[in-house]
Amino acid sequence: MILIGILGGTVVEKVNLMEPLLKRVQLKGNLLTPRSDEYKKELTEEFASKAMPLFFQNEIRAIVGHVFPFEEIKRVHEQMEAKKNLGKIILQVNT
Repeated sequence: MILIGILGGTVVEKVNLMEPLLKRVQLKGNLLTPRSDEYKKELTEEFASKAMPLFFQNEIRAIVGHVFPFEEIKRVHEQMEAKKNLGKIILQVNT
């Protein structure tokens, strides 16, 4: 498991660690804040070249929690602040 950045805080309550321990999961973490813009650019380009094809081939997928119309952005922020979301939140913009 790779964790890049922490948007929801560093404390995780009521987490059962037995399942990842039984699967011998290794956790690697990194913060990008102190990194240079050049490093972040290179990392983004490497991700695009190596990981994006896996998404297109359905070998990996993002976990999508909800899709909301852009007009509900205030409600979405309230849910995020209350930490009621699990997975990615997508705002749908109609053009």
